[in-house]
Amino acid sequence: MFIMNACPVREPLAERSADRSLVRAQWVQGVYFGCALGLLAALAIRFQSGRSLWLDEAWVANSATAPSLHDVFFYPHWLQTSPPLFLLMVRAAVRIFGSGNTALRAVPMIMGAVSALLMWRIVSRVLTRPFALLAWTSFAFSPAAFEYALTLKQYSSEVAASAVVLLVCIGYLRQPSGARFWLLAGTIGIGLLAAYSLVFVLPLVALVLLARGMHQRALTLIALASSVFVAEYFLLISRNTSAALRAFWAPDFFPNVFASGRDLLWLLPLPDRLLLQATFVGCGAAALCLAGLVLALCHGRRRIEIQVLCGGPCLLVCGANYYSIYPMTARTELFLLPFLVVLLFSDLQLVTHSLPARTHRRLQPSLGWILIAGTLLAVVAGARKIDALSSQAPEEDAASAISFLRDHVRPGDTVWVHPSVSETFRWYTRVLHWTDPPAKYGRTGWACCPRDIAAFENSGNEQAVQRDLETRIPPGTQGVIWFLYTTRTAHWKFVGLDEPAVMRRVLEERGCTDTATPWFQGIGVSAFRCPAVSSS
Repeated sequence: MFIMNACPVREPLAERSADRSLVRAQWVQGVYFGCALGLLAALAIRFQSGRSLWLDEAWVANSATAPSLHDVFFYPHWLQTSPPLFLLMVRAAVRIFGSGNTALRAVPMIMGAVSALLMWRIVSRVLTRPFALLAWTSFAFSPAAFEYALTLKQYSSEVAASAVVLLVCIGYLRQPSGARFWLLAGTIGIGLLAAYSLVFVLPLVALVLLARGMHQRALTLIALASSVFVAEYFLLISRNTSAALRAFWAPDFFPNVFASGRDLLWLLPLPDRLLLQATFVGCGAAALCLAGLVLALCHGRRRIEIQVLCGGPCLLVCGANYYSIYPMTARTELFLLPFLVVLLFSDLQLVTHSLPARTHRRLQPSLGWILIAGTLLAVVAGARKIDALSSQAPEEDAASAISFLRDHVRPGDTVWVHPSVSETFRWYTRVLHWTDPPAKYGRTGWACCPRDIAAFENSGNEQAVQRDLETRIPPGTQGVIWFLYTTRTAHWKFVGLDEPAVMRRVLEERGCTDTATPWFQGIGVSAFRCPAVSSS
């Protein structure tokens, strides 16, 4: 009896085989995640290495570190388009990590990492493991998500806010307790402080609650979240907008909802050759979503809720773009990425699992390999596009250019700072402790959108440039005239005039000589030595 009890009971062969398969799958998954994260880290180092803040990032840095909170939310020089919670996080990060370029980008980098972690949690709840891996890879290797996770702008935080709301909402719908509801309401309320765009998500969450018969909770959620957004609108948004800003974001044409939805696919790590087949890709994605919706109606409430929660915001944004209410660009639509990924791959899984029994049996042995191949293709395509971003992303080596000016500008010289680099100049003079630069700021050739200045596309005017220069640096000005400006072609295309060429011609007409200066990436430094004026 004792011997029998002492002998271990052997597990059934099937259970031991299942345990070994689970351990093997977890080990393979761990290796994959390690390799994927290592590749992303290497690409991030290449993308980030030595990159100074450019104009858009610099004015975020200046506004977030302004002397008072009033100036943070109502920055005196530019319209404040970043949401308040993002600005406060950047302000705290500067106090903790300092004012280095990498430290300033700590908030978007952290938000990007948080988004990736949350996205794995989301897809593992909604999808089976092979589909979840493919979906997570499509999210993590999104070129747009990667770029803005390393850029001092709010778009990475918007992705994180979307992922948090989607995860909490899925958790609440699975276990709709009172505590989880208040967690959902609080998450949406706080999320709106970090991402104005979450206003497109709120109606769909409320619709799902209403469909479940949770009328009181749906109305409570709408009331709380709407109160937050209305307060933001009247206190912040309405006081940080202008006709120029609306014109800047207005589309050049009015695409239909189908075309706008098709453009969302550029967020995914798909090969450019495939994406350039716009009609084919768009029709394929539309057919997949339609088939997923039909099958979801046949499979029950949970599948339908995923369609509404993830497809609804995409449709609302496409419609808002059509009516010029909300612009759709790679950065402004980035908050839709979690919803887009879950929608497409849940539909793909649903279609695959709904195939006829005979077809499904034939496909089953090779389905896993097909999904693995798709995952690897997404990694390769995403990594190639991300690597190309290192040479395409906006870059201005302002730190080196302004350091050069600090070391070479002498008493009596004048530094003419063009508006295209005014924020970077303000930032790096602070960082470099250049306390008294002899700077004069130009008033023409603005980017969008300075406060109280109408900066529209193609508003460049040669006579205005000449008047501005002659008024503020009149003929006979002594010393060297230093000229600091951007060399990004996108800026001068927006202005519609090559203002550095105009200023160079005006100074040469005065007899000034353009002396040799070093070359800096994305930013120009010119030095003009003008003849002295005789006292007689």
